[in-house]
Formats: sequence, C-alpha cells, structure tokens
Amino acid sequence: MFNNKKNPQTIVDINPGSRADTTIIGANSSFEGKLVSTGIIRVDGQINGELSADESIIIGEGGSVKGNIKSKKVTIAGKVEGNVVCSDNLELTSNGKLYGDVEVKSINIEDGAVFHGKCSMMEPSLAIESGKVKLLPDDPAKNDNSSK
Repeated sequence: MFNNKKNPQTIVDINPGSRADTTIIGANSSFEGKLVSTGIIRVDGQINGELSADESIIIGEGGSVKGNIKSKKVTIAGKVEGNVVCSDNLELTSNGKLYGDVEVKSINIEDGAVFHGKCSMMEPSLAIESGKVKLLPDDPAKNDNSSK
C-alpha cells in the first residue's frame, strides 16, 4: 500500500521555487547589491546589482534585473539590463527582454523576445585544453585567398 513496486509514485515539482536551494526575490520585493548562490536564483521582483548562481537563474515575467548575471543556465522571461555569462544554455522566452552582451555555450531566443546586444559563443574549452583540438595560427595573410 505505501511502497508498492507495481505502482511507483512519482513526485513532480511543479513549483520552480520549491527546492530548498532556491533563493526567491518575490514580486513585491526589491534587492540592491550582489547575490550569490550555489543553487538556483529566481527573480520575480526587482534587482539592482549582480547575480551569480552555480546552477541556474530564472527571471520571471514580472522580474527585472539591472546588473550582470553569471550562471550555468539562465532563463529570461522578464527584463534584464546587463551582461550575461552562461556556461551552458541561455533561454530568452517570448516575453523576455535582454539589453546587454552575452557569452554563452548555447542560446535559444523565442519569437517575440527582445535582444539588443552582442552574442559571443563559448568555445569547447575542455577539448582545447586536452589537446584534442588544435587552434589554427592567427595569421590572416596565410588564410586569405580571396584576393588571388
């Protein structure tokens, strides 16, 4: 009855802020300064400062950030005015607005989203450091055959 192997129970987390390692700035809250977390940061209010999280940062539809963001994964459904460094995936939803430069491994921008800035894609640094990938010499004269 309680632990039936034939009918295993699955617990689904439908609330993105219900994990113990989630820091939430609520819709009626504001924060000024630097916020650092080893887990998840979710912003539904206003932030004026820097955000850094090891796992992910979520800017909700009502959320607003004026400052730089750094995390493994970033989802923007609100407004961000600042630069974003994302070691994995940046998602800009259809309601999201991003005014700043980004450095990412991968990026997904939905229809309707606003992005004003420069995007730099991260290189696969582990492959480069391990020696499996060799960089070409930076000599444009040797590589430019268009004028010949």
